[in-house]
Amino acid sequence: MGNKKCYVSILLFLIGTVHLCFAQQHKIDSLKQSIIQTSSDSIRIATHYKIGQLYENEPDSSLVYLDRGLKISKQINHQYLKQEGLNLLADHWYYKGNLNEALNTIELAQKVNVSNQHLQTTTYIILGKIVSELGQHKEAVTAYLKAIRLGEAVLDTTNLIIANTNLANVYRYLGQQKEALTLYHKSLEMSKLTKNRSYEASNLGNIGIIYRNQGQLEKALEFYTQSLDIHREMGQRFHVAIDLMNLGVLYENLEQFNKAKASHFESNKISKALKDDIGVVLTFINLGIIESKTKNFKRGLMYYDSAMVLSKKMEYKEGFKHYYLAKSETYSLMKNHEAAYTNRLLFEQWKDTLENENHLNAISELEIKYETEKKENELLKLNKQKQEDDIVISNQNRKVKQLSFGLGGALLLGLLAFLLFKQRLQNKKQNELLLAISETQTAERKRISQDLHDSIGGSLALTKNKLQNALDKIKTTSPEMDEAILALNNTSNQVRQISHNLMPGELVRFGLVPAINTLLEQLDAEELHAQLYTTQMKNRIEPLTEIQLYRIVQEAIQNVIKHAKAKNLYIHLNRHKKHLSLIIEDDGIGMLPNIKEGLGLKNIEQRIKMLNGSFTADSSENKGTTLNIQIPM
Repeated sequence: MGNKKCYVSILLFLIGTVHLCFAQQHKIDSLKQSIIQTSSDSIRIATHYKIGQLYENEPDSSLVYLDRGLKISKQINHQYLKQEGLNLLADHWYYKGNLNEALNTIELAQKVNVSNQHLQTTTYIILGKIVSELGQHKEAVTAYLKAIRLGEAVLDTTNLIIANTNLANVYRYLGQQKEALTLYHKSLEMSKLTKNRSYEASNLGNIGIIYRNQGQLEKALEFYTQSLDIHREMGQRFHVAIDLMNLGVLYENLEQFNKAKASHFESNKISKALKDDIGVVLTFINLGIIESKTKNFKRGLMYYDSAMVLSKKMEYKEGFKHYYLAKSETYSLMKNHEAAYTNRLLFEQWKDTLENENHLNAISELEIKYETEKKENELLKLNKQKQEDDIVISNQNRKVKQLSFGLGGALLLGLLAFLLFKQRLQNKKQNELLLAISETQTAERKRISQDLHDSIGGSLALTKNKLQNALDKIKTTSPEMDEAILALNNTSNQVRQISHNLMPGELVRFGLVPAINTLLEQLDAEELHAQLYTTQMKNRIEPLTEIQLYRIVQEAIQNVIKHAKAKNLYIHLNRHKKHLSLIIEDDGIGMLPNIKEGLGLKNIEQRIKMLNGSFTADSSENKGTTLNIQIPM
């Protein structure tokens, strides 16, 4: 866990969460009354916007008032208020997590022809936030630099503080620590000059993060403490929770584990009170890391599981990434390199495309450890056989040496070489035969499927229609006739299903990913919640591989339904440069001994062997099953 990137820290936001108190509600009521009393459209628009901002913790109410103000501004063609409204609306969508809607809205704001540079500065700041969250960091830097240039031209200090801080956040994320630190200090000085305590505290915390990353832990502690004191003084509990979380990570770096746990527990308590689920997830992860570093692995894994349950509930994907990374590091400490490698692969699905290449190096190390451990186990299993083989080989060598003095020895060596060549040729022919059989079976399945669908299926549909038309003409009906039509309909559906099972249409027309998604959609979500995650699977792969992988997934799903008693099923399909990885995991009862030897798993193993692949099955009682399949490309 020495890698600093495994620690979960969070940037200090400039705009905090403000909870509606009685005074604010009174203010909202007064503003609503003023809308009724005023005859000025401009005042009405501005008041709607103000109410929308005050309702920041009630997104639906906020959206109603922002939309109303924007609608009036469009009706009277007030360009300034129109752009201001679009800015506020884009910000609304950003904080609600709808980044596509936020981006569309801010692009509309950019098109409004307003020469006010203060307003334009705000537009570029919001654009920067949105594209940065979308991972478009180059575009974010461009937007913030434009905001800074405009802000400096009109001495817009508040927006300059925000733009410099947000730009520093991007530089920090990209690993440009020196540039980030310069901008944080610049923003801090402006905050002190304007006596803006909230921004001052935020920048103190961000500077602390930089110093911590640089290993200047005592200096980081100084800045974290200053930030925490200001936020406590101002009663900003949301930011207090963040400061405590950052302090907890810092104490962990200093190996002051009791202080670290105390900070995270207090942060967790505040986050729960504020219903800040993300804060709760991050503190659980951090507590799990501390427990693992102090060798309390079972308790650490329990914290991770609590974080994952909440992350799934709120669909917090960053939580998935933190969860898999922390588990990978913990299993590595436990010397369970297979589990560490599996979790590292899962973490890779969630990381940003601009993550440091150190992650890839870590994966290679885990893979080497895992492969080494696997080979060692295989060597142990084969040790007895190897010893026997060594004895046989030793005897053969002795005989060969004796025979090699004469012509008989030479002939024997030639015979042995011929037999070895013949065996290799036979193996090659067997593999080619298996491949040919598989291709023939696939072609025959496709032909039968087409015949069932086009011929028998078509005939049944035609018969049903003729019978229905005849009944319509005689204008009468009977239970027997209704049963006959129902039987025809059921038979038609069965033929269609058999045709689909033989060769799924989605697989032939669209490929593996859509076909698996169709499989999962057919499941009863209340009985088994299933989800497919993919990486680099936009392009199709070789048809035979697609078909075999589809059958493997199909077989695995049937095993889960029949035996696992699982509530959740997760399928991960990742394409790499030299291999394709398929991971199927459930949270069921695990594989019992008789199930491990069952036909389903043997079928899966046979299909993987046909693709020259390898797989492992990790299962324990009441902790689910994970199939890890690797297919060379």
